[in-house]
Amino acid sequence: PPDSTPPSAPRNLAAIPGDGSVTLTWNASTSNDVSGYEVRRNGALIATVGSPGHTDNGLTNGLLYTYQVRAVDTSSNTSADITASATPRVLGSTAIRVNAGGGQFTDLLGNVWSEDVGFFNIGNTAPNSNAISGTEDDALYQTERYDASSAGADLEFSTDVANGKYEVKLHFAETFSGITTAGQRVFDVYAQEQLAVDNLDIFDRVGSNAALVMTIPVTVTDGDLDIRFDHLGIQNPTICAIEVYSIVPAGLPTYAEWLTSHNLTGQTTGDSDGGGLSNLAEYELQMDPNSPADDLEFHVTCTDQGAGKLVALPTLKPIGTYYLHRSSNINDLGNVANRINTITKAQIEAMTPTQRANYTVLDNSGGARAFYQLIFEPSE
Repeated sequence: PPDSTPPSAPRNLAAIPGDGSVTLTWNASTSNDVSGYEVRRNGALIATVGSPGHTDNGLTNGLLYTYQVRAVDTSSNTSADITASATPRVLGSTAIRVNAGGGQFTDLLGNVWSEDVGFFNIGNTAPNSNAISGTEDDALYQTERYDASSAGADLEFSTDVANGKYEVKLHFAETFSGITTAGQRVFDVYAQEQLAVDNLDIFDRVGSNAALVMTIPVTVTDGDLDIRFDHLGIQNPTICAIEVYSIVPAGLPTYAEWLTSHNLTGQTTGDSDGGGLSNLAEYELQMDPNSPADDLEFHVTCTDQGAGKLVALPTLKPIGTYYLHRSSNINDLGNVANRINTITKAQIEAMTPTQRANYTVLDNSGGARAFYQLIFEPSE
């Protein structure tokens, strides 16, 4: 009978942003009859490659792209997709570089890495002399800082920076001789109290004595950049080096560029995903015009709060101003006289991610019945 068994899915897809590009890496399918991998950007096939890895060029900086990769076998069966997203960007010219567990170090490009003093809250340090594959700067991976105890505080890196957007590159290597297979060291990585890397297993991604660089975007709103390495009870979290780059702000793409990036060239009117918001509205809110799910998220909910109503807003985005209107007459909701709250872009920029996701307005206007409308006005 013909082969109808799908291959196993590839694993550990990483989307690494560049200037106008995104580089994809992943671990191969374990099936022995895989002929290649299909790569999709925002749902559209852009490449079929014979081995893991692909670079997508010609992209717009500042625009989020989502990728799906699936394995294809010799009988044309396909695996489940794995997914990752990245936003191409331009990095600032200066960086903070720390050689975790080691002294000052100058790499082959002439970059100076600071001594590991004053950046971490706790942790032990350890050197090794192992040859490291995947890098020409072996010495950077021959020191580490690790958290030897699952009790108490977790290992955390912090440094003062100006508020803004940053790209953090975390350098790892599995150099401990006691780790010989996947699953023997697993930990989580948090950035600004948000989960950035779930169940990181260095050996599973690159094996032993090999460089692993993971890139994560970070938005700082409190002047302090924090990266935490959380124990999961499976060996000790570890880190070899950390780089922090500022991201040069990119202007929003034009409406036409945005439509093209979502495979909707020329569809300037209408609602492509049928979710209720027009393509233009989704552009202004920087949503996904191919998914109705996020349309449904743009709504307000009301609950009783004493004699008033507590109005919960959708997650706020620092790309414009939100206006909340209230009226007992649904036909008069758009009247500016019915505006009861304004949240500006500057106010949103000053909020933490948690505050943006949980913003509420208490309306004590009273009355037996009222209608609410949330209006968004994008920044110029």
